Amino acid sequence: MLESGEQFGRYEIRSQLGAGGMGEVYLAQDTALNRNVAIKLLNDGLCENQEHLRRFRQEARAASALNHPNIVTIYEIGESNQAQCFIAMEFVEGSNLRRLLEKRKIRLKEALDIAIQTASALAAAHAASIVHRDIKPENIVRRPDGLVKILDFGLAKQTIFPVQSGKIDSEAITQAKISTMPGTIMGTPQYMSPEQIRGKPIDVRTDIWSLGVVLYEMITGSLPFDGETRTDVLAAILQTDPRPLSVYKPNVPVELEHIVKKALGKDCEQRYQVVKDLHLDLKLFQSELDSSIEISKSGSFLVAGASATHTQTESHLKSKHSVTSGRRLWLTTSALVFLLAAFFGYYSWRQYQPAKTNYSASLLASSQITSWKSDLGESAASRARLSPPDGKLVAYVASNNGINSIWLKQIGGGGEPFTFAQDDSTKKSPIFSSDGERIAYISERGERRGIWTS
Repeated sequence: MLESGEQFGRYEIRSQLGAGGMGEVYLAQDTALNRNVAIKLLNDGLCENQEHLRRFRQEARAASALNHPNIVTIYEIGESNQAQCFIAMEFVEGSNLRRLLEKRKIRLKEALDIAIQTASALAAAHAASIVHRDIKPENIVRRPDGLVKILDFGLAKQTIFPVQSGKIDSEAITQAKISTMPGTIMGTPQYMSPEQIRGKPIDVRTDIWSLGVVLYEMITGSLPFDGETRTDVLAAILQTDPRPLSVYKPNVPVELEHIVKKALGKDCEQRYQVVKDLHLDLKLFQSELDSSIEISKSGSFLVAGASATHTQTESHLKSKHSVTSGRRLWLTTSALVFLLAAFFGYYSWRQYQPAKTNYSASLLASSQITSWKSDLGESAASRARLSPPDGKLVAYVASNNGINSIWLKQIGGGGEPFTFAQDDSTKKSPIFSSDGERIAYISERGERRGIWTS
């Protein structure tokens, strides 16, 4: 153990930050650049094994090439005069998510923000062919300004995946994880994906699973899979389904329930295939939740055409059995507000529309997607709108290859869905005009936010 004031190369040790299965972590001062850094000293066992050391250096170099605001920067990978391996990295002031969970309940808006930033970091890592494989609350740090930083990119891979003769040793994988005590750097079984437990090949979807576990824990305050022993935990991950979020939070929006459920698909093929899609769904849900809260506070409604419905309020995103006598009183009072807002909202909307153009399904750009069922999904179906007056078209928001678009599907007539307005802007809540020839939707384009029509 290093003492405060001790010199370690060009670093002056200030204090110990923690210790775990891979080594000890210290706060130090970089005397050459006059900045605080975190120094991780690896255990002698890792340094003495040349194959482990080679893999560690290779993965640490790959991780050091990542340049993302939500990923901790690696400054140096080296070896001291005493032949002790170390990593010098960015020191992040703040609390890791584990401490936050132990201290207080995480608000839904806060949980979404942490999950979105974590997904953004993972997307950057996956684009560089780096899989973290040890996403857990201990490796997620939140600064006082709200910025989230992900720790230990590339480091967990070495310990979790011992190699024998070029093949993954599944028994060693299980032993390495199970023998890890809670609170150490390597992680705990609760966040392992089913394929990790079985010793199957690992890809980016294992990070998606682990992030799903973390999101579930932030929302409910409980783990989706737990047990009295580590064996019980592993069995639960492989064999049982987690309780719905609504068991812990009766008013949780159903769309969030679907997002978490998809992230925790036991079969990799049932899970999100890329973290960008999970990130997009979380951003869309966050945007709709923010909009509903703003509308609830203002008491106003948005009307776009005679057949349009008002924008969902926060209460519409909640379970029906949350209705109370107080809410009934609120609804009665707001009915008068709705009638006035409907008139002025419709009038204002018509004033700012461009000249009417002919619109028909045949003029829309056609785009092939995998299947109507898999693209629409349950969460998208809850936002679908039927076209008046015959109801033969349904409009919904979905993502394809990471691009958020409005899709249309003919009901009962077969054929593939088709799309329009396919760009990088955020879109939500599509609605048809009364004659069924135009579609209005809410969109965010840079700093501009409003109603757009097609």
